Amino acid sequence: MSYASIGPIIEAWVHKQEIHLMYETGDPSRRYYYVSSAAGETFQIVIEPEQEGMVRIDAHLIESPTDQEAHFVWDIPKSQFENGLDLSLGSAQAWFKRK
Repeated sequence: MSYASIGPIIEAWVHKQEIHLMYETGDPSRRYYYVSSAAGETFQIVIEPEQEGMVRIDAHLIESPTDQEAHFVWDIPKSQFENGLDLSLGSAQAWFKRK
C-alpha cells in the first residue's frame, strides 16, 4: 500500500481545486480533506493508498443539521484515479444541492 504513484496526482488535483489536504498520523497516513456547504453539512473524503492497482475513495457525511446520513465508496483503477477524485468531490457538491 503506497502513495508513491498517486501522491503527485493528489497534490496537483487539490492545488487545482484549492482544497486543503490533510495527512492522517500513523500508518498508513491516509490523505483526506473536508468539503462543506453553506447549510452546515460537511463531508470528509478519504483517499486510501493504492493497493494492487486500485484506489479507494471514501466520502462520509460527518455533519448535518438534520442528522441525515450519507456514505459513498469508490474503488477506482489507478488509470482512472483523477476522474475518481472529480467524482468524489462532485458527489459531495451534488448532495449539497439536493432538495
